[in-house]
Amino acid sequence: MTKPGQLFAMMVTGLALVATPAAAGAAPSAQTPPTVNIVGGTQAAEGAYPWMAKLSVGCGGTLVSPDIIISAQHCFSTPGKTFTADIGKVDATQASGAGQRRTGSKYLVGTGPQKKDWAVLKLDTPYNAPAYPVFPADTRYDAVPKFRAIGWGTTTSGGNVSKMLLQVDIPLVADSNAACKDAPATEICAGDLTNGGVDTCQGDSGGPLMSPLNGDLGSTRPNEWVLVGMTSWGRGCAAKGEPGHYAQLSAMRQEVLNAITSLGGQPPVNMGGTTPTPTPTPTPTPTPSAGCTVTNTTPTAIADMSTAQSTLTVSGCDGNAAANAAVTVAIDHTYIGDLVIDLLAPDGTAVNLANRQGGSAKEIRKTYTVDLSGESANGTWTLRIKDAAAVDAGTLQSWGVNLRPGR
Repeated sequence: MTKPGQLFAMMVTGLALVATPAAAGAAPSAQTPPTVNIVGGTQAAEGAYPWMAKLSVGCGGTLVSPDIIISAQHCFSTPGKTFTADIGKVDATQASGAGQRRTGSKYLVGTGPQKKDWAVLKLDTPYNAPAYPVFPADTRYDAVPKFRAIGWGTTTSGGNVSKMLLQVDIPLVADSNAACKDAPATEICAGDLTNGGVDTCQGDSGGPLMSPLNGDLGSTRPNEWVLVGMTSWGRGCAAKGEPGHYAQLSAMRQEVLNAITSLGGQPPVNMGGTTPTPTPTPTPTPTPSAGCTVTNTTPTAIADMSTAQSTLTVSGCDGNAAANAAVTVAIDHTYIGDLVIDLLAPDGTAVNLANRQGGSAKEIRKTYTVDLSGESANGTWTLRIKDAAAVDAGTLQSWGVNLRPGR
């Protein structure tokens, strides 16, 4: 966030796709834009924001797909800037640990602070984050009572930058307020006008302003933050009567999406509150095989807030199944803690294998040992997967049964 004592005046016009970073259009000012840091915040927990990026240009950014970061135009207003991005870290100075470092050399930018202060950066090598924030479909999350902002900026105006990623919750300031008169059509204002003390500051520019998808700042998971804005500018940091100004993503949504397409990047993963779900493919019933071990390797989509089923047929395994029957399951899902998994025997008896376990992990690769000694082995077995909570989706990659282990 740029926090000069007066309005940030360097505004680059036009849009530029470049092989090496360069913003075309009006010649940029020789002035290097001051950058901005969280004031009045607390340290972020490991894994809370796995898509947060610390950029080598001294700004923040948000990974919205494996190869696309969204930041602010004023961070990229000087021609010739390549960049590195440390993604998914809390201590961005650590060479190892969570997250990854990526580089980039192509980007597109908007027209700057008070206009459309956005930048779309393309990574040279994709990074598959464990979760992504929601890319908004409309303005519904732009006027919540409080937002959250995060960054590694200074903790006081003109002070030292933070080594650790910090977070702060800041109240909405209405567009009608005199302090927000500069650009109400393209900005969100946020801050405590009465008391001050909470704000973004130098070094936070380009980082995310977020709304909680579920309305609760205290219980939002990594994929339930809605990216409503990017830290842009302000007058000082956390002063009474002076809010922070954030580029309003919904006001430039289509331009940003067009820029992603122009750069050849992957579209936002968590679009409009839902993870794109693959078109379900009818699952054929596998040809019955003679024996007690059968596997179905046809992928089955698990749509958000729905139930998926996959079947297999066992023949030539006379008598009942064993007390130590094995059920092997391979699932990819953006939040496996949403899933309820049941095995249905040929007579319809349901045996629960998992009930919303595993939290934010992204896959299940597990063999469950189940007592099926009361069930006839031959017949059609069904794996039923219920997605019991909103936002996430995934795919059943394969599953199988061994109804008589050791035979």
